[in-house]
Amino acid sequence: MTWSQKRQTLIISIFLVILFVFLGITVGPKLRHVSTCTNGTRDGNELGVDCGGSCPKLCAFEVSSPAIRFFTFMKVSENFYNVIAYIENQNIDSGIKNIGYEFELFDANNLSIMKKTGKTFLAPGPTAIFEPYIDTGGLVPMRVSFRFTEPFIFSKVAKGSSDVIFSLVDKNLTRLQTSPLLEAILKNNSNYNLSGFEVLALLRDINSNVVVFSKTMVDGMDPRGNVKLIFTWPAPFDREVTNIEILSRWNPFNFPSN
Repeated sequence: MTWSQKRQTLIISIFLVILFVFLGITVGPKLRHVSTCTNGTRDGNELGVDCGGSCPKLCAFEVSSPAIRFFTFMKVSENFYNVIAYIENQNIDSGIKNIGYEFELFDANNLSIMKKTGKTFLAPGPTAIFEPYIDTGGLVPMRVSFRFTEPFIFSKVAKGSSDVIFSLVDKNLTRLQTSPLLEAILKNNSNYNLSGFEVLALLRDINSNVVVFSKTMVDGMDPRGNVKLIFTWPAPFDREVTNIEILSRWNPFNFPSN
């Protein structure tokens, strides 16, 4: 190798070393840094800090807050009352995995009688939060309030959960003069085995006001299967029922397997 060739090789080697050092300083950290949805930094394809893009959590500007349509209570026995809040999540592909809530009952003087707290999920669409048998200790409630006690943190529901659709095959309300009985047939229109979930019945009058409500549990449903629902009340209604709404509270974050 001639002296000029050695000199040329040395220059090329020095250039390559400088290039590798530069790439190691500037590009290396980016290559080593793996974007995540929990690192407190906006990276990858995130639309905000740890939200949006491929992250399960959605950013606040991507979703609408759930709408609280109404809340009410009903007497069950001498000291016990049921309460319910009707919620609508207008986001079709996202919900809330777990959020705290609070019911509060007040007497005629607007003094608090009892608070009932809990946690639940919110699926897309309409739903209802139900708390049974609240003991008021003999005090008579005149109104109820409802509020969420935690921030709304929306996440994408399980992929394919929108395929789980329920329908009512039949419903029949009888024994109106004694102890009303509502029987209904709920159909699972999906190809999935479904685990246990709540089903709520809301019976309304001609003005769409809730007359009574109740809850039952479904242990599970086979693909394309039916289940019979039974709701009962101990005394006749004080108004005529003109509409029956059935709400299935199936958790889309616990997606079933085939």
